[in-house]
Amino acid sequence: MAKNWERNLQRELKNAAFKEFEGWSANELVTHILELREEITELKEESATDETGKPPKEPLDEKKFKSDWSYPTKIHFLLELHQKPLTSTDLDALLLKIDSHYRLYKHPKNNLTTSISRAVKSGRIKKIKEPGIKLKYYALTGWLDKENNLLPPYSTASPF
Repeated sequence: MAKNWERNLQRELKNAAFKEFEGWSANELVTHILELREEITELKEESATDETGKPPKEPLDEKKFKSDWSYPTKIHFLLELHQKPLTSTDLDALLLKIDSHYRLYKHPKNNLTTSISRAVKSGRIKKIKEPGIKLKYYALTGWLDKENNLLPPYSTASPF
């Protein structure tokens, strides 16, 4: 029944599209297609692309934070937002500030520790321990080279 309904909808949409071009001659259709192709190429040229050929990402801000995300996703978002390695204390303070659900826990730091462990275990973030520094920092995996050293753009923001 559901597939039949979907087919009927597709057929109606197709018929509605054909009705728009019903009285057009072949030359008018070809001219319209060429104009649409020109518009498409202009739009592609206007949209800036980075080295990978993908459109640039919109800058993140705290307004894009969603409290219904999982905690590993929230941690990933905060690291991406601040673009620097953070400690669990930093993450705790940031979550207390922007996540109302996190504030409701009796011991939110315990929940955070578990969530950080899950994110590290799954490979979404990496734990960084520098000699001589008591704290452990957490960074996104893309910020580290093969030897687990921070890449240059992130090492300037790093506390080490």
